[in-house]
Amino acid sequence: MPEAAVLVADEPVLLRRGMTSADYFAGEETMTLHNLIDGELYRMPSRKRPQHDAVATLLGNLADFADAQGGDVILSPMDCELADGTVLQPDLGYIIPERAGIYTDIVHGPPDIVIEVISPGSRRFQRERKMAVYARFGVPEHGSSILRTARSPSSKTRTELGRERPRSRSVRPSPRASSM
Repeated sequence: MPEAAVLVADEPVLLRRGMTSADYFAGEETMTLHNLIDGELYRMPSRKRPQHDAVATLLGNLADFADAQGGDVILSPMDCELADGTVLQPDLGYIIPERAGIYTDIVHGPPDIVIEVISPGSRRFQRERKMAVYARFGVPEHGSSILRTARSPSSKTRTELGRERPRSRSVRPSPRASSM
């Protein structure tokens, strides 16, 4: 019997190198999460229930914030095309009202707030690749939350959401927005 390749379902998979954003947008629309970083296309793992529940909770909180402050909430899979041809799909994002023009059929430029819910298998990729891109493009608020699973004495599994890193700085319009 031939040996099968073993893929960890939680890890992003590199699908292609040398891809441009034009190639990316010429491709088929899909609900599968993808990220194009420095010409490399990655397929992200599907969310499991703990990640899905965390994103849903955070979406409600961010939507309440947007209702009170104005602005737009984005939910993946929403493409955010950056100036160097990178295309990211953050789990959640927020665009301040003053920059509403960047959000059309896709987001043309970096959102003002980005939230990534990270499973243990994608932690390294998220921290080393995606968060570095957000920082490179000056996203005023970018951070990640990591899910931790613990067993209670009754052997039921409980998932907790914890902030992995502190917020970078307060939200305000950025001069980079005018160049997008």
